[in-house]
Amino acid sequence: MSSTHPGATPERIELARAIAASLPKFGEWASASRQFDTPYGRLGYRRISILWVLRHGLVDPKDATTTGLARFYRVQPSVLTRALASMECDGMMSRTIDPGDSRVIRVEITDQGIEVSRYVEDLYIGEVLEAIARLPEAAICPLADSVRQLDQIADELDHRRFCRPRRAPHDPTAP
Repeated sequence: MSSTHPGATPERIELARAIAASLPKFGEWASASRQFDTPYGRLGYRRISILWVLRHGLVDPKDATTTGLARFYRVQPSVLTRALASMECDGMMSRTIDPGDSRVIRVEITDQGIEVSRYVEDLYIGEVLEAIARLPEAAICPLADSVRQLDQIADELDHRRFCRPRRAPHDPTAP
């Protein structure tokens, strides 16, 4: 096996195999919750995902547009149009025409959208807390370090595949 991966130790090959096998499970778990009952009604995964992306600044503010979000999700803008329109009607986000270019539709999460996003995030966090409840305290810090490293690896893989990271550049001065 190492002949196809020059310089890779057997331990690194096994680690790469474990990462490739394990990480999709988290995405499947997260996306398996297709509908969320919230105090604001039932919301689908796509709408919740858009709120998450806007709330956490995963797209650069200059790309917080219909086209920028479509680029982030790697879909055509028309795929997001219905979701964005219904989210605007429900008061979760606003869409405005860019004053500098009338072809550009700016997208911004509202206070209600932030509340909904936090509500669903709490549901996810609750499930994860239940799943990790039996871990010994001594395992928490190393696991947190590993998650940070896995996040960096995911960014690197995304960059290699699509020639860009899936998040806005980190601004250490941001609140």
